[in-house]
Amino acid sequence: MFLVSVIPITYLPRSQNKPLSYFSLKKLAPLSLVFVSFGNRKTEALVIKCEEIKSKIAIKKAEFQIKPIEKIINPNPIITPQQWELLKMASIWYYNPLSSLLKNIISPIQLFENLSIKTQEIKINNEVSSKPKIILTDDFDYLKNRVKETLNKSQQVLFLFPNQIKLEFYYQNFSEFHDQIFIFEKKGSKKFFKNYQKINTNEIKIIFGKQSALFAPFNNLGLIIIVDEDNDGFETFETKIHYNVKKLALFLSEKYNIEIILITSILSLEAFLNIQNKKYITPPSFKLLNDKINLSHIQFQDFHAKKDGVIHSETKNTIERILKNNGKILIYNNRRGHSPALVCEECGFIFQCPNCDAAMVYHQNEQPALICHHCGFQKEAPDICPQCQSHLIQFIGFGNQKIYDYFKKFFPNYKTAVFDSDHLKNLRQEKDLFQKFINGEVSVLIVTELFSKFFDLMEKRVDLIVIPSLEQLLVVPSFKTEERIRKNLLLFSQKTQQLIVQTFDRNKSWLKDFFNEKFYEKQLEIRKMTLYPPYAQLIKIQISNKNPQKTIKIADYCYNLLHKNSQKLFTEKDYVLSKPISPLISRVNNLYFKEIYWRLKIEENINLLIQKRNKILSLLPDEITIEIDPVDIF
Repeated sequence: MFLVSVIPITYLPRSQNKPLSYFSLKKLAPLSLVFVSFGNRKTEALVIKCEEIKSKIAIKKAEFQIKPIEKIINPNPIITPQQWELLKMASIWYYNPLSSLLKNIISPIQLFENLSIKTQEIKINNEVSSKPKIILTDDFDYLKNRVKETLNKSQQVLFLFPNQIKLEFYYQNFSEFHDQIFIFEKKGSKKFFKNYQKINTNEIKIIFGKQSALFAPFNNLGLIIIVDEDNDGFETFETKIHYNVKKLALFLSEKYNIEIILITSILSLEAFLNIQNKKYITPPSFKLLNDKINLSHIQFQDFHAKKDGVIHSETKNTIERILKNNGKILIYNNRRGHSPALVCEECGFIFQCPNCDAAMVYHQNEQPALICHHCGFQKEAPDICPQCQSHLIQFIGFGNQKIYDYFKKFFPNYKTAVFDSDHLKNLRQEKDLFQKFINGEVSVLIVTELFSKFFDLMEKRVDLIVIPSLEQLLVVPSFKTEERIRKNLLLFSQKTQQLIVQTFDRNKSWLKDFFNEKFYEKQLEIRKMTLYPPYAQLIKIQISNKNPQKTIKIADYCYNLLHKNSQKLFTEKDYVLSKPISPLISRVNNLYFKEIYWRLKIEENINLLIQKRNKILSLLPDEITIEIDPVDIF
């Protein structure tokens, strides 16, 4: 008889993130698949340990009843030891239940029932440094040479992409390798699982994929290439789990000494610091590109919405000149709808969503409507104020529909289109509209951040990019705001002949900081003083409840737990704990929210830091949401 430790393959609360014990009459292989009774239900489970029971009396004397394994579904390992190490890392670092991670990765479970995975010992490659290499720009010649050298050693190559467009762009540029490339997608098909096994037998050498590709059953992985390494597309946005694929790839590289190359068009603050500290290295032929913003391409235009409407008169003249010469224009405005808010000029009443503490956005469709972008509630746009019955209703700010109306009114002879998630529902529609813009069928394209993935496909610079309101990009506060705006200004200046940025005051002192040669150093100094990434780990703790008083009570309880135990395990200078605060939108779909932000100084012994952090987080109730290294705050 054998004592078997398993992890259920199902979504479980964090407090149940531990192995369960069962007994079996047969010896079971580690990482094989079984069926177990769990509470009032039955579920699949992954075997992680199997030990012989020398005395049956021990089972009888156990403090809890040990049940038998219900069924052996697959006696063979269904994942590799390397996959298992990666899952454990994702669980420990991001405080995810292993059971939930397995549910996400081993899906659909039916296709794993007849899978047979080789689990040979991974050979550590000591010929290469596991320090990440970083290059600016898509240097295909360099990358192809690294791929060829890796293939010559009979090793595999993994390309990780943040989105499908970037993947297709690279696939086109690696045409000579097409017969060796497998695109890791469509996980539910039988054909996919045949190729899944071929990865494990080293028959497939080059894997192109997005987030889930990192969890493939590699046989001899020798090179990982992460394209657009600072892209938010490497973050999971699932309700049950959260992790960053780039950070897990760096862990895999370090543990197994796998060569890793990071590619970026613009250095992030974190990458800059890692180069300075020699944590990242640059290839011998690589030169750190000068990423100063080209001021000759940028014009800042003082702008006042009441006087100028949507576009300043000088900007309008520039647009008119370019359109007459058959030029192409991008308008970057990260606001969907017509107007972000409606306000009564008489009494100041703001039209808010009844389910959320958020202003409803005016959409000028066939039937004008107010729509909440948080819960989806919508109603017919009003003609009068419900509070004072005034007809003087003002549209505040401007969304993409309002800009579209402006171009239809003043430039009716030129085709204008909107590139946002209100108008485009899938990738095919996005590609079609992008192609129309490139072909000249559309002269003016009003875009949001959704368009950014297409910049690589633009072989020629556009004639003009306009940011209608710099201030609208600052609405949501973030410790990354300056970095993001500078990144956008730099990217746009590289993709256009001319960039016009409309702002309420072009003489703002902080605007000049974007062009300062010491931008990185100054920003890092601020982050270090205030204990923000990359000098600290940020933990976002979110409390929600339909009862506002209960939300406050739970938030206070969580804060007191964190405060009391942080004092025990950390010194005062090594952490910052915010008191419970209301996010910008404190009620969504009749759920009230409070948030606590906990910042922990990064220590040399990072494993000890995570161990202490997780010990404290384990005290918090299951119903709250914990996000490690969130993409953003608020």
